[in-house]
Amino acid sequence: MEKFYKEQAEESEKREKKIIALLENAAKAYRKYLTLFDDNKTARQIAQDEQKLHNERPKRYGMSKWAEIIGGTKTLNDGAEIPMIGLGSNKIVDQVTLNDFIQSALEIGYRLFDTAEQYVNERELGCAIKTVLPKVKLKREDIFITTKVRIEDGNAASWAEQSVVGSLKKFDTTYLDLVLIHYPRDRKAGSDDAYETNKKSRREAWKKLEQLKEEGLIRSIGVSNFEVYHLVELLEYAKAFSSLARGNQEILKEAAVQEPAKRFDVSPQVNS
Repeated sequence: MEKFYKEQAEESEKREKKIIALLENAAKAYRKYLTLFDDNKTARQIAQDEQKLHNERPKRYGMSKWAEIIGGTKTLNDGAEIPMIGLGSNKIVDQVTLNDFIQSALEIGYRLFDTAEQYVNERELGCAIKTVLPKVKLKREDIFITTKVRIEDGNAASWAEQSVVGSLKKFDTTYLDLVLIHYPRDRKAGSDDAYETNKKSRREAWKKLEQLKEEGLIRSIGVSNFEVYHLVELLEYAKAFSSLARGNQEILKEAAVQEPAKRFDVSPQVNS
């Protein structure tokens, strides 16, 4: 990975030098234009104009949503664009570290950042993003934020809504790009044996996410760490289903997953 980061940084530096060279040539052309066609300009004024253009050039290569994204993008079944490669932030909670982490990532082309309520770093990650975006000449709409909510037995819908609203406040944003149900059960209290309880909670949480998506607070919704039978169950009642995130990519090869995923055009994600 270190070699990869180094190569990306070198490519970014090359692009930056090209942009600066173009701007310098433009400044020279502008000076020549003034010399030829504006008799009211003195040589000193022309030099000042050239210096002004020089000072206004970007200090770093200005990246946009549609260019220089590592891995490119994919269109989800709801029309949203998602970067193909992103960075997770689990266990990174120090603000200074996150600031450096986000700035370095954005400078080499990362646009998707993954977190979760359970990581306890949404506020710090949001602060880092808000601090760094102006430095690299990007806006909120140029990045993709993925977070996850957990379900709570007996109060899944309310918990999901509180979690999403809390994430919006922590990120200081009006929308989240992708929200996933983190686990198919209450990880603190539930167990795989409590199937009926978990099934009810999954459905309630999912329906609430669909509602929040319709209200515009979430752009896309999906699930994480679901097993095959969870996915088959979900696809029976899901109206909107954009993404499946899974730590083990072997499950994505299961026929029971591939067929409904293909039918609903669900985009798989692999976490590593």
